[in-house]
Amino acid sequence: MLKRPSRTFGWTRAMLLVVLAAFFCGVPAPTGLPHQAPNTLPAAFAAPATPPSAMLEPLALQLLKGMTDNLKRATSFTFTATTIHDEPATTGQLLEFYARSSVQVSRPNKMFIRSQGDLVDGSLWYDGQTLTLLHAPTKFYARASAPPKLDGTLDLLENKFHDPLPAASFLYSDPYARFTKGLKTAFFVGDAVVAGVRVHQLAFTEAQADWQIWIRDTPSPVPTRLTVIYKNVPRVGSLQVATDFTDWNLQAQVPASAYHFVPPAGSKQVPLKPR
Repeated sequence: MLKRPSRTFGWTRAMLLVVLAAFFCGVPAPTGLPHQAPNTLPAAFAAPATPPSAMLEPLALQLLKGMTDNLKRATSFTFTATTIHDEPATTGQLLEFYARSSVQVSRPNKMFIRSQGDLVDGSLWYDGQTLTLLHAPTKFYARASAPPKLDGTLDLLENKFHDPLPAASFLYSDPYARFTKGLKTAFFVGDAVVAGVRVHQLAFTEAQADWQIWIRDTPSPVPTRLTVIYKNVPRVGSLQVATDFTDWNLQAQVPASAYHFVPPAGSKQVPLKPR
């Protein structure tokens, strides 16, 4: 289930949570912009638990499950996410904003994200106990106690700080369950080539979003692209977020120090407030 992030932020002027927004497709509008409230299945793919129906094509679900199970087995992994995100201007025209994030995860309770783009420049650390966000230009940072597992921390960001994180579904311990919750339709579009790599294109619909995913046709399948169209958005009708995933390493050796925040010289701690 892919929820659209809110754009009404209740934290300090440092706008620390913009770090999350850049990677997870919820970039807030800048000043002057309104805030808006294969034909043959590989044998290695197991049949998904979701019961098939006329609207849920088994092949699409099986390919999705093959990819998500591959991510689920990875105990430590890294990747890069490049996102282009729509946001309406005061004229009603949809503008595009860019962000690039480097992501490091070690299950069950470590995460680091470094994001830079049109509206963001900052980092997030989660070390199994504490969540820390740093706004690089101002060196303002905020900290909050976090659950002992990554799933709980991702839930905290969504439920307490009201930042639903669409691409965060890849980071959960059971990403397949996250992606298939609330599905109305699922079908296999066909094979394609993205950046010179053969991929399977899948399409899905939910109540509030339509989304597509492109998955590498390899023995170790990973996502290469995810596009989400959020429907029924006030004033504009719909908004799109497109994320390309590169540099996957599902056997990454990430040092523990990567998840430990050390305040930079001249930094200042500010409150991290729930919304």
